[in-house]
Amino acid sequence: MAILTPLEILGALGSAVVTSVAIPPLVLGSLTLAFPDSPGPPVHSEVWGADIPADTRLHLHGDGSFGANDGCNTGSGTWERNGSDYTLTQGAYTQRWCEGMNPWLSHAETATLDGAVLVVFDDTGEHIGTMTRQ
Repeated sequence: MAILTPLEILGALGSAVVTSVAIPPLVLGSLTLAFPDSPGPPVHSEVWGADIPADTRLHLHGDGSFGANDGCNTGSGTWERNGSDYTLTQGAYTQRWCEGMNPWLSHAETATLDGAVLVVFDDTGEHIGTMTRQ
């Protein structure tokens, strides 16, 4: 592992990316620098919401992970975007029973950006929900 001088660290800051790690990160107090050898996952975050059920939220994080809440259950997984098309890979999702709830967000597999709305589909391609940017 290479040991960098403070001057070398400052010179490398222009190419530092915090979201991807190719070599062990260099930790300076609370600052962590990582130097990737290839492009990483998406670097922006998006938050989408739906009113039915109330407080449904989909948080697409810049590191390629997502967090979801359908008003009853929470889940997580990974996401990718290609143009206006999204692919969601479901990970862990709670399985609580809540009266009158439709856990449609836990079945989301793909989505398409249509104007200002995100149209969500299940693994069969059936439309299961619509969300707006928050």
